[in-house]
Amino acid sequence: MRASQIFPYDTSRAMLGVHLYFVKAMGCTMVMEKVPLDVAPFAKAIMNGSAHPDFYLKLGLASDPPVTVVQASPIRIWNNPDGFLLHAAGFYNADSLVIEGRLVPGAPAQKLAAAKQRAWYPHLTQTSA
Repeated sequence: MRASQIFPYDTSRAMLGVHLYFVKAMGCTMVMEKVPLDVAPFAKAIMNGSAHPDFYLKLGLASDPPVTVVQASPIRIWNNPDGFLLHAAGFYNADSLVIEGRLVPGAPAQKLAAAKQRAWYPHLTQTSA
């Protein structure tokens, strides 16, 4: 389903709101779990009402839907062998809908890889939400 079917008016602004909702959810989870990552860019995005430059969403359906539930997973961090952050992710389940919030820092190659994995960012036009 395309985002414009869900939000027929001002789709871009509505999807930015979705993005920022999950920026806030992941930032709050990072603080609660004492994840060793900087939350300042999360706060800045929320305060400025602008997309977090390194935060992507991936939406899908669970293959085996759970009992009616809304839950969040702990934040997982993946580093390369040198200890640099490759990405961090948290999952949110709402019945059969699964939303992955993924922090993909800096490197354009990493961001391209995220886009190729059908991750969504407010300014990516080649991938539909």
